[in-house]
Amino acid sequence: MKSKHAVLITLIFLGMGAYAKAQTKPTPTYYFNPHWSSDGKRIVFESTRDGQSAIYTIAVDGTDVRRLTDSKSTDGQPRWSRDGRRIVFYSERDGHLQLYVMNADGSDQRKLTDGKDLAYLPDFSPKGDSVVFQSRKERPGITHDIYVIRTDGSNRTRLTDEKHGYTSPKWSPDGKKILFERAVVTKKYYRDLSREEMGQMKNSTEIFVMDRDGSNLKNLTNNDVEDSTPQWS
Repeated sequence: MKSKHAVLITLIFLGMGAYAKAQTKPTPTYYFNPHWSSDGKRIVFESTRDGQSAIYTIAVDGTDVRRLTDSKSTDGQPRWSRDGRRIVFYSERDGHLQLYVMNADGSDQRKLTDGKDLAYLPDFSPKGDSVVFQSRKERPGITHDIYVIRTDGSNRTRLTDEKHGYTSPKWSPDGKKILFERAVVTKKYYRDLSREEMGQMKNSTEIFVMDRDGSNLKNLTNNDVEDSTPQWS
């Protein structure tokens, strides 16, 4: 009788294991931050298709997928250079979010920025000699600023004033201007229904443009809604 009970218990546990396995949901695959090559033939993107977030390119007809990074860490936000020869991206492979540059085939991956400040959202200048990017301290609650750096890692320069949140920088096609969004506090009041309180100031974002050296700042939008993620036509 004991042996029958033992067999029955074993079968129950085996059945529970099979049921749990059958109920396991597949891990979703994500695709982020696609960017066209300048010749329109390929797209670079970030994906978790092989488990870890990595950089890939693909032909515009969906064929010829090529994995470019394999750092066993998070690699993302890739951007082509205008000549299509290089790709800039961020990676956490050294423990901090920093920028890296590689050839379009994934070779010669080298670190562009260094230090404890996080660096991300890069964009090549039209000539390919500089990269504009967003950076902030690793501690939460610190505002973002916009920097520019030479592609050899020299002349890192902060363009903004550390008083606001400056994000999403994009070079103009002629390389003379930088488009971006900035956090502002609007004059519009709103009602927080969860606390039944009035009179709280509303944070928002507006679109700005400045010269490539950080001068001649101009506000392009001015309203009570969020304007974000600007792009040049």
